[in-house]
Amino acid sequence: MTIATQTSKAAFSGNGVTTAFPLPFPFMRAGDIKVLLRRDGFETALAQGQHYTVAGAGSATGGSLTLANAPATGQTLVAYRAPAIVQEVDYVENSAFPAETHEAALDLLTMICQSLQEQIGRAVLYPVSTPDGDILNSEAFLGAAAASRDAARISEQGAAASAGKAAASASAASASAGEAAQSAAIVAGVAATADGLVKVSSGDAMGQSLSAKLLAGNGLSEGIENPGGVEALRLAVALAANPGLEFDAGLLRIKAGAGLALSASGLAADVGTTANKLLQLDAQGRMPAVVGAYTRQQYAVPVVLVAQSGSIALDADLHQDIDITATGAITLGAPANAARGKTIFMTLYAASALAIAWNAAFKPNADNALDATFAVGKRIFLNFRCVDGANWLLMGRVKEA
Repeated sequence: MTIATQTSKAAFSGNGVTTAFPLPFPFMRAGDIKVLLRRDGFETALAQGQHYTVAGAGSATGGSLTLANAPATGQTLVAYRAPAIVQEVDYVENSAFPAETHEAALDLLTMICQSLQEQIGRAVLYPVSTPDGDILNSEAFLGAAAASRDAARISEQGAAASAGKAAASASAASASAGEAAQSAAIVAGVAATADGLVKVSSGDAMGQSLSAKLLAGNGLSEGIENPGGVEALRLAVALAANPGLEFDAGLLRIKAGAGLALSASGLAADVGTTANKLLQLDAQGRMPAVVGAYTRQQYAVPVVLVAQSGSIALDADLHQDIDITATGAITLGAPANAARGKTIFMTLYAASALAIAWNAAFKPNADNALDATFAVGKRIFLNFRCVDGANWLLMGRVKEA
C-alpha cells in the first residue's frame, strides 16, 4: 500500500449512544491501535478485546473501532496508531525480490515515523539554534518549571493578601466617615435647640418654636395648653360637620351610617330591603323583591332551553322570559311561585309540527287560543299574566311570518 495521509490520530466526542467510530488512517495490525478516554484533563487507557475491537488492519483506507460501551457525554474518545518499533523482514539471498513484503516494511517504517512525529509535536522543544550547554536534561527542566510555578503561586498569594489589606483599609475609612457624619448631625441638633428653638434638619435656615414648625391643616388642628406657663402643644384631628369618622373612647374609627352597621365585631354592610339598606343578591344572583321599588320581576334575564321534550317545569321567578326550542312533544306545567301581577313572556320554536300540551293553569283569551302544535320552522311569541295567584291568562300571541 501507499501512505498518502499524515494522520495517525482521531478524536470523537461522546454522546452516550454511539459505539462505532471510523479510523481514517491505515494500520498494519489491530494491536497497533491504542484507545483512551479523556475527561476534565484526565486520561483512562482502554484495553483491546475487553473495552474495544478493531477491524480493517492492512487496508489502505483505514478501518473501524467498536466500543463495548458508548462514551458518555463530556468524554472525548481518542484513537491513535502506535506500532511497535521493530523490523521483522528477512531477505533470503539469491531469491526473487519480495516486492509486497518490501513495500509493507517501508509502510511500517513510515507509520513509525509518523507516530514519533505526533509525539514530538506535543513536546516542548528548544529552538534549533540553542547551544548544547543551554539544553537542560529532563530532570533539570522539570525542576526549573516547578520552581517557576511555586514562585508564581507565592506572588499570587502576596497579591491576594495586599488586596485584603486594601479592602480592610477602605472599610475602616468608610466607618470613620460615617462616625464623622453622625457627630456633625449631633452638633447641628444641639445648635438648633440651644436657644429653645427647633430646626427640622441641620439644613434648616431658621430655628423656630415647635408650634411654628408644626403645620396644621389637612385634617389636623393644634392648640397650646397653659399659655405663658409650662406650655404643652396639643394636636387634634379636625372632623367635618358630617364626617365619616368619629372618636369613641379616644379612638378614631369609621362612623356607622347609611349602608354600614357597627358592632362589636367591626364594621359591616347593612343589608336589607328597607330605606338606607344595601340590597344583596339571592343564591341565584337575582335582586330581592322591594316594596315600592323595582323588583327582580322587572329585571328578568331570558332563559334559553334547547333540545327540549317531555314535561317542562316553569318558575314565575326564574322564567319571566323563556325561549324553548323543542325536539319532541312537550307539556308545560303550572308555574311555581305564581303571584297576581307576575308575567311570563314565552317563545316557542320547533322544526316540525310537534304537539304542545298546556297545564290547566294556562287560560286562552277571547281572541287567541293556546297552540296545540308548533308552527313548522316559525316562532310563536306568547305573553301570560297571573290574574289571581294561580291562573295565567294569555295576554297576547304573535306568530313569526
